[in-house]
Amino acid sequence: MTIVANAVSALFVILILIGSYRVPKQIAKHTKIFRLCCWACFIGLTLDALAYTLEGKVPYDFILVIINFLAYSFLDIVIMLYSFYVYSVIKESNPNFTKKFPYLITAICCADIIFLFIGTLTQQLFTITNALFKEGPLGYYIFIGPLTCMIVMVIVLFFSHKKLGLEKTIILSIYLIMPFISALFQAFAYNLEMGYVGSALALVLIYVLIQSHYMTEANVRADVYNQLSIKDNLTGLLNRRGYDELLQSLDQSKNYGVVFCDINNLKNVNDTQGHIVGDRLIQKVSQIIQDSFPSDHSFRISGDEFVIISYDDNLEVFQQEITIFQHSMIDNGNLAAYGTATTDGKDILQAIRIAEQHMYEAKKLYYESTGQIRRK
Repeated sequence: MTIVANAVSALFVILILIGSYRVPKQIAKHTKIFRLCCWACFIGLTLDALAYTLEGKVPYDFILVIINFLAYSFLDIVIMLYSFYVYSVIKESNPNFTKKFPYLITAICCADIIFLFIGTLTQQLFTITNALFKEGPLGYYIFIGPLTCMIVMVIVLFFSHKKLGLEKTIILSIYLIMPFISALFQAFAYNLEMGYVGSALALVLIYVLIQSHYMTEANVRADVYNQLSIKDNLTGLLNRRGYDELLQSLDQSKNYGVVFCDINNLKNVNDTQGHIVGDRLIQKVSQIIQDSFPSDHSFRISGDEFVIISYDDNLEVFQQEITIFQHSMIDNGNLAAYGTATTDGKDILQAIRIAEQHMYEAKKLYYESTGQIRRK
């Protein structure tokens, strides 16, 4: 029964680990301590199950001695790692929280491992005879170290509950409650040891209630950062990075319409009226672009240059949008020169170059008709 319980618990832990690794790097870094705690619990479950499986079957007693010692010791390692996880969670709510807490737990766990090592060597903790396990006189004291750590954690969580919040305090306390539940199981079923099973169940609950929230929050944050990284702050249009990403992801089977637009006299406006007025001019042109091409992708690829890429297979819609854009430009005093082109996805870069060339021709006509000198 213990072997089955360990196997099922190990499966749950493996599922947690798979879920925690299949996330972006920045999120994986945030969950590193929790993953280490899960790995230690998984190793402990495996060693515990191995000790039961090999009992009475191995030719050399020392193999079972080593396995049982490691099985006992890894419970301390799980507790030690969990203390650092608790510290990291509390630290988010209380930046002044001291690292002495996990160091104290580590010291207790290390002392307990030394106790286990001495007890194993002197056969006071347990004995293995003919590959059969028998508890020694010190076996009754085996949970003193872990219990001491649990008491310390309870005290720390109690004094941190205001800044940590009631919900997180209760969730983190689950790991401390589970060993007592496991002890009750063992009291009523002597041959059913549930130490690691209790830890595994607690980690599953913590993963569901806390870690999954962290990962969801981190995913949302990553999406926001990604959106910010491809957005132009001044206009709200996509920037050069967004433009480059789109070009790499275009569906080659579709037709596209392209507009290349360049603001007229922006440098002259900046030099004579100031950059604040120049920024307003950029925003004005970008608003006209958004109003004229509402369903298309619009980019500000440099200071005064914009590119619009239309996805509509019906090029008549694209021509209608260009007409609206043209009228808006005329109504606002030809704020910008532009050129257009249409093509399939395979020739999108060539289409952009053609549209840019048409834009330069339109800009030349603008400066000739207005008698202005273009300032570089």
